[in-house]
Amino acid sequence: MKRIASTMLGFVITTASIFTYAEAPIDPGMQMLGVENYSGAQAYFQTQLQQDPNDAAATADMAKVYLAQGQNKTGVEWAKKAVALAPKDATYRLLLGDAYGIYINDVGFFSKLGVAHKILAAYQQAVQLDPNNADARSSLASYYIVAPGMAGGSTHKANEQIAILDKIAPIQAASAR
Repeated sequence: MKRIASTMLGFVITTASIFTYAEAPIDPGMQMLGVENYSGAQAYFQTQLQQDPNDAAATADMAKVYLAQGQNKTGVEWAKKAVALAPKDATYRLLLGDAYGIYINDVGFFSKLGVAHKILAAYQQAVQLDPNNADARSSLASYYIVAPGMAGGSTHKANEQIAILDKIAPIQAASAR
């Protein structure tokens, strides 16, 4: 399971960065996060949330701040809040899966399987919400590749995701392969 945890972290970082997503413009808070000004980024996003407590994007960005600082459990909680605020947004489900993928390194051996199932569920929901989201499909394919069968891993299922990725994002398909 320890090998799975470290592999999960590796594919999370390489397939879907927790710091930015391609379609999101870089705002000042994300710029601060990018240069590891965590307190500045956190203050920026807190200000946004004070202005609009239902701002799912700022809530997701708070998750990214905590994850970047290694406060993974808190990062997961913020990602869950973002999903609750925008339950039909695949990007936040993908972030939640990524957050769990990092958090799995913090839990004990007997909890890893439960967290692994949460990663899988988040990625599956992201794909269900946005079937053309290449990042979600790539993350799901990568999960299927590295997870053991008891956690939902499957070479067959990975190949199905990669076949779809071949059509929507060939470069990501090659990377997942």
